[in-house]
Amino acid sequence: MIRIDNPADLERMGVEKLTDNLYDLSLNTCEEENENTVVIFFHGLELDDRANAEDTWLRTWTYRDESNSSPMSAECWPAQMFSADGVLKKKNVNVIIRAYAAKYDANKYKSHDKGRLDIYLFAENLLQTVIGPVMRRTESQIPIFLVGHSYGGIVIQELIAHAFKNARRDSDPHIKRFLQCLGGIFFYAVPHRSLKQETYDGIFLHGQQTLAEPGQMLTQFNNELIRSSESFKTNIKSIVRDPKLRNGEEIRIKSVFEINDTDLGHWKGVIVEQAAVDAGQDAQLVIEADHFGICKPSSGRAGFTENKYFYLREFIVDVVKAERSRNRSNK
Repeated sequence: MIRIDNPADLERMGVEKLTDNLYDLSLNTCEEENENTVVIFFHGLELDDRANAEDTWLRTWTYRDESNSSPMSAECWPAQMFSADGVLKKKNVNVIIRAYAAKYDANKYKSHDKGRLDIYLFAENLLQTVIGPVMRRTESQIPIFLVGHSYGGIVIQELIAHAFKNARRDSDPHIKRFLQCLGGIFFYAVPHRSLKQETYDGIFLHGQQTLAEPGQMLTQFNNELIRSSESFKTNIKSIVRDPKLRNGEEIRIKSVFEINDTDLGHWKGVIVEQAAVDAGQDAQLVIEADHFGICKPSSGRAGFTENKYFYLREFIVDVVKAERSRNRSNK
């Protein structure tokens, strides 16, 4: 399988490795310390057995010119589109975004060295290797957004839980400032509530032998999704109420989900349905896409008007404008 995260491709796309878990996507599109907004992207598991899980962190956030089948045509859309977006450059908007991507184990199957990280330890590690470095590079109090695709949204939920515990202990000023700056969370096709039996079987049990009954495994899986979702909503409310963190200033949350079937080769269907999307967000929006395409805008002009990008861009702009308005009112 061809990978697109080799050093040559990363350099061509303007992507810089900062740690094993964190990449700067804006090397060629945002001058150092010129940003006034930060967006961190979190990928999901690699659900397609035909793909390489090692570069899922980058493939999730790339698009390819449809007229060019070469892997060399892949471009990292967050940096490219944010920097070329005329709406963001308007005088009354002026949103300059530095985009980052988190990287972690994307394997859905467990082996002796892959797919074995416990979500609790996983999130604790990312707090130190992703959020810590971003905050050390971000000196000023500027809005920060988290964007998660699929399982990446569950990672964000657990990350918030660890950040809140850390902030209450007051043990790391960078993590406390992260929650103070957190303006919004955007979920692409994140299963907050549950998956259907046929969906779970098609994704996780294809060609795998297990000692547990599929129904039992699904129950455990869905219970964990619900636990994470409920805990997340509780934590967000507590963070917003905390006088040392948000003092009543909201953290906006929005979800979008797919309505088209996803073809995994051995199984075809909608992975995350509307009923599975519930995280106390502002709205639930439908996108004409499958599970993988929902966060991949088209290249060129068309991409700016597609809901895959438009919803995220408008979400960021609305939150930034509201925060600036509050800051002016408080002066």
